[in-house]
Amino acid sequence: MISVERSYILGGMTPAKTDSNTTIAQEILQAFDDINPTQPGFRPAHAKGILLAGGFTPSPGAASLTRAPHLKRGTTRVTVRFSDATGLPTIADGDPNASPRGSGFGPI
Repeated sequence: MISVERSYILGGMTPAKTDSNTTIAQEILQAFDDINPTQPGFRPAHAKGILLAGGFTPSPGAASLTRAPHLKRGTTRVTVRFSDATGLPTIADGDPNASPRGSGFGPI
């Protein structure tokens, strides 16, 4: 556990309560709950997303630019998750609060 003297709630500079019985992770989750209502069965951030499986094929010249192994071979199988930023699973992608920038990549 990390000990801190003062932490701040996301989105502002309001000091969050920190004591020996409260972890930073609990404070972060509480900050998410304070911003959006709890959505049972969904994560507190990036609640809306889509998971895809496919392949990544580098361009022919990519291998000469790096030592990264996935750019030196043919196709690498990957899983990709694109998600909106909020904890609201029903938010429209076009909503200014959705901020659909989340993505994650991983091998299959």
